[in-house]
Amino acid sequence: MMFKIVYCIYLVISLFYGTTPIWEEISIRHFLTIIMLGMCYVESGLKLDRFLKWYMLFMLFYTVVEVGSGYSSHVFGKILGTYLASITLYLATKVIIEKYQSEHLITNTLVILALINAIEAIWQFTGNPIAQALPQILHISLSEEDIAFYNAREDFHGYGVGGLMGIVTSGYFLSATSVLALYNNKRNYISILNWIVFSVIFFALFLVQERSGLMAGVICTFLYFVLITRREQRNLTPAFLICICAIIVLSQYVSQIVSFENMRYLSVGISDDRRTLIAMDALTWVLQNPEGGASFFYNMGGDYPHNFFIIAFLYGGIIGGGILIGILFMQLSKIINIVSLSYQENTYSPLLLATCMAYLCYTLNSLFHNYSLVTGGEMIFLLWAMIGSLKDREDTLPDDIDLEIENMYPHSQIEKQ
Repeated sequence: MMFKIVYCIYLVISLFYGTTPIWEEISIRHFLTIIMLGMCYVESGLKLDRFLKWYMLFMLFYTVVEVGSGYSSHVFGKILGTYLASITLYLATKVIIEKYQSEHLITNTLVILALINAIEAIWQFTGNPIAQALPQILHISLSEEDIAFYNAREDFHGYGVGGLMGIVTSGYFLSATSVLALYNNKRNYISILNWIVFSVIFFALFLVQERSGLMAGVICTFLYFVLITRREQRNLTPAFLICICAIIVLSQYVSQIVSFENMRYLSVGISDDRRTLIAMDALTWVLQNPEGGASFFYNMGGDYPHNFFIIAFLYGGIIGGGILIGILFMQLSKIINIVSLSYQENTYSPLLLATCMAYLCYTLNSLFHNYSLVTGGEMIFLLWAMIGSLKDREDTLPDDIDLEIENMYPHSQIEKQ
C-alpha cells in the first residue's frame, strides 16, 4: 500500500512540479526520485530491460557530447533532474503493474488529473482572473515555451489556454489521456460517464489550440473506436456522433467569444514557413557538427527546431541520435504489431490497446515539438512501461486472457490459434 501511495504522489509531482525548485536548483522531485528508487530496490524492481539499456547508451553519448562542449554542469543537472526521474517512473510503473497488478490505479490517476486540468482550461477560457493566475498561485512548473505564451498576452482571447500544465504540455497530456478516458475497467462497454469525461477532456484539448495534439487525439481516438467496435460487435457510431455534436455545439460558444480567424490554429504563433527555416538551420548545423551539442547550439543563438529527428541528432550526435531513432522505430513496430493482431484476432485487452493509442498520441505530438523521448518526457516512459508490462503478462498467459476477453465481450468471435 505504501508503494502505491508514494507512486501516486511521485506521479503528480512529476507532472505538475517537475522543475519547481524548493532550494536553489533542488526540486521536490529530486528527493522523491531517491525515495522511489530506494523503494523500487526493496521491491526488486531495479531491472534494466532492453529499452533502458539502449536509452542509457544514448545518454552516454549525450553526456560525452555535452562535457566535450564545456557544459558538464548542465548535463549532470539534466541527467539527475530529468532523465533519472523518468527512468525511475518507468521502473516504478513496472512494479505497480507486475507485482501489485494495479494498472487501473495508474489510468484512473491520469484521467482524474486530465479532467482537473481540462476543467481549469475551460475555466480559464471564460476569462476568470483566478483561473488565469492559478498555475502561478500553485507554483506549478511551466516550460519556457509556456511561460513565453503567458507573458505575451493580456488575456486568453485568440490564444490557447494552458490549464494547470501550460499550453504545450496540456496539448500532450490531454491528447493522450483522452483515449484513456474511454477505457472502462468495470464494464464491457464505453459507459455514459466515459463519454462525458472524454468530451470534457477533448473540448479542453480544442481550447488549448495545439494543432498536432488535437490531430493526434482525433486519429488515435478514432483508431481506438475502430478496435473496440470490432471487439464488442456493436455499433458505437451513434454515441460517437452524439459526442462530436456536443463538442461542435460547445465550439459555437467558443466562436462567440473568439473569432476563429484569430485563433492560434490559423494565425497565432510561429508560422509554418518560419518553423521550416528554423528546422533547416538546425539541420545545417547538425550536418556541419555531426558530433552534436544541444547546449552549445542553443547558447549560440540556435532556435528549437520542433522536429524529433533533428533534436535527437542535436543531443546525441549522429551515433546517439541514430540510437534514439532506432528506439522510436522499435516502439512503433511493437505498437503496430499489437494493433494488427488485435484487429485481426482480438488478441490483446482493451486496456493495452488504450495505452498503445495514448502512447501513439504522445509520440505523434512529440514529432513536431521539442519535448519528447529525446528530452526525457516522463509520460513516454510511463506509457511504455505500461505497454511492456501488460503485453508481457498477456503473452505469457494466453489462455487466461482469452477467457477474460470472452467473459468481458461475449459477442466477440475470438479465433483460437
